[in-house]
Amino acid sequence: MSLKSLFIITLSTLLLIILGIVFVTNIKNTQSFLAKQIYSTSQDTVYSLAMSLSSIDEKDSRVDIELMINAIFDSGYYEYIKYYDINNSIIYETSLPVLVKDIPSWFISITPIELQEATGSINKGWTKAGTLHIKGHSGYAYYALYQNFKSLLITFSIIAFISLSVLIFIINTILVSLKGIKNQANSIAEHKFIIQKSKPFVSEFGVLINSMNKMVTKVESIFKAEVQTFEQYQTLLYKDEETALPNKKYFMLKLKEILDDESVNLGYLAIVSIDGLDKLKQESSYQVYKETLENFIENMPSELKLNNLLARISENDIAVLFETHDISKIESYFTELQDSLNITHKDIKSKEKLLCFSIGVAPYFEDDKLSEALSRVDYSLSRSKINGCNIIDIYDANGKNQELVTLGKSSWKTRFDKIFDENRIILATQSAINTTTKSTYHDEMLVRITEDDGSIHTAGFYLPMANSLGLLSKFDESTIKSVLESIDTYQNPVAVNISKDFVLQSLNFLELRSRLSKLRTSHPQTLHFECSENEILQELDSYVEFADMVHAHKQLFGIDRFSGIQNIGYIEKIRPDYIKVNVNFILSSYENNQGVLNSLNTLSKTMGITLIITAVQHEEQLSKLEEIGYENFQGLVISDIKI
Repeated sequence: MSLKSLFIITLSTLLLIILGIVFVTNIKNTQSFLAKQIYSTSQDTVYSLAMSLSSIDEKDSRVDIELMINAIFDSGYYEYIKYYDINNSIIYETSLPVLVKDIPSWFISITPIELQEATGSINKGWTKAGTLHIKGHSGYAYYALYQNFKSLLITFSIIAFISLSVLIFIINTILVSLKGIKNQANSIAEHKFIIQKSKPFVSEFGVLINSMNKMVTKVESIFKAEVQTFEQYQTLLYKDEETALPNKKYFMLKLKEILDDESVNLGYLAIVSIDGLDKLKQESSYQVYKETLENFIENMPSELKLNNLLARISENDIAVLFETHDISKIESYFTELQDSLNITHKDIKSKEKLLCFSIGVAPYFEDDKLSEALSRVDYSLSRSKINGCNIIDIYDANGKNQELVTLGKSSWKTRFDKIFDENRIILATQSAINTTTKSTYHDEMLVRITEDDGSIHTAGFYLPMANSLGLLSKFDESTIKSVLESIDTYQNPVAVNISKDFVLQSLNFLELRSRLSKLRTSHPQTLHFECSENEILQELDSYVEFADMVHAHKQLFGIDRFSGIQNIGYIEKIRPDYIKVNVNFILSSYENNQGVLNSLNTLSKTMGITLIITAVQHEEQLSKLEEIGYENFQGLVISDIKI
C-alpha cells in the first residue's frame, strides 16, 4: 500500500468516525429533547385542563367534560387523554392511534421514542374529584426526529466531502515532494542523474532532497570526469592527432576482433595511399599539408565514412575496413572516392605533380591470420602503385569463397526465402560466465542456417548478403520468436543480438513491446538484448527509445563490440546493463596505458554496468584477465558453442 493511500484511508477513517460519533450523539440528544419537550407540553396541558374541569358544575359535567377534553385533544398532538374518577373508573377518554407515515420502519426501529405519560388531579375545593392522564403523540416526535436526521445527514455529508477534499489536497501537497524524492530515488537506481529543483512543502523533505541532489551531483561529476579521462586516454592511444581518425593500433585491434568473430565470413580491406603527402609536408608549409589532408578526408564519400571503419595507419596511408562481401557496392565506393581524389587534385593545383593516389583492395576470410589479411592488401596496394596514379587494384583470391562472391542477389534472395519457408534457422548458444561465482550471466543465442545437404553455416556466411538484401530484421524476428516460444525451457537468461534494421522498424518495436509485456512479471531479467556500439552510435535516439522500452519491461540491454573510440557520453542516455569488450582491447590497453581500464572500470561501477570480456580463446588470456581483476568472460576457453 502506498503512503498516500495509507494517509488517506487512516485520516478519512478517523474523520468519518468523529463525524459519526457527533452525528449519533446529536440524534440521541434530539431524541431525548423531543421526549422531554412533549412530556413538558403534556404536563402543562394536564394542569391547565385539570383546572378547567374542576370548575364544571356536576349537573352539566358530562357534556362539558367531553367538549372541553375534545377541544384540547383536537388542538394538540396527543395519543390519548383519559379522565378517571376517584375510584379509578374511566369517566371519559379520547385517543388517536399511532400511525407514522413517510418515515422508514428501519428509522423507527433504531430510534425508539418512549414518551412519558403526564398526570394531574382534578379537585373540587379541597376534595379530589378525579385524575387526568395525557400522553403526547409519538408520531409527531418521530416526524420531527426524522426531519432533523435528514438535515444532519445532508450537513454532515457536505462537511465530510469538503473535509476529505481538503484532506486529500493537503496530503497531495505534502506528498508531491515525496513523489519527487521517490522518482529521484528510482532514477538513481536506474543510473539517471536527475536533480530535483522544486521546493518541498515540508521542511524535513527539503533536507532530504538537498542531500539527494548533492549525492546525484557528486556521482554525475565523477561519471563526467571519468568519461573525459577515458576519452583522453583513448585519444592518446587510438586516435591520429592530425586527422582525429583511429590510428594503426586501433585498426589492428578491430581487424583482429573481426577475424576472431564467427559472424564474419568474408569482408574487404582497402588502403588508400597518398604517396606525395610526406614530401608535401617537407617542401611546403604545415598549413598547406594539413589543409590537403583535411580536404582529402572531407571529400571521401559520406556513406563510406559512416558505415565503415577508416583509420590512418601511417603518414601517407588511410585504411578502410569493410564488413561486407558485396564487391559491387565496394567498387562504387572506390569509384566515387577516385572522383573525389581528382577533385582534391584540382583544389591544390600548385602541388599536382607532388601527389599520387593509389588504392589497394583485398578480401579477408574467417580463418585468416592477421598477417595473411594484411599481406593481401599490401600486395594489391603495391600493384596499384606500379600501375600509376589514381589506380584501384582489387586482389584476386583465386576462387576462395567464390560462392559468396559470385552468387547474385536474386539467387541469394531465393535461397533465403527457402530458409525461412522451411524454417532452417537453428539457434546455438555460448555462455558468458562469472569465473568467481561460477554462475552463468547469460547464454548468447547464435544463429545458424542449415543447407539441403545438412551442412550448417555460421552467421558470417549469410549476414553480409542478408544485410544487403534488407533481411537482417527478418532473422531477428525469427530468433526472438523462437526464444519466446521456448522461454520456459531455458535454465539461464538468454541474450539476443539485435540489428539496426530491427530497431528502426516501428512495427517490430510495437510487436516486441506487446510480447515483452507478458514477460514483465513472469520472467523478469530473463531476456537480454544486445547491439553493437557502432550501430548504436549511428541511430542513438532510436536505440535510447529501444533500451528504455526493454528496461520498462524488466529485461536487460547490453552493448556489444564496445571500444569507446568515439564519445562515450552516450552511455548515460542508453543506460546499458552490461557491456561486452573484446579481449584484445583490454590486454592492449593494459600494456599501453592502464588508465584507460581504470576509467572504464570506474564508469562501469558508477553506472552499475557489468563488463563482459569476449573472444577469450586461451588460458593465458583468461589468467591475465583474472589477474587484472575481471570476472565475467565469454569465449571458447570459457564455454563451447552448443547446438
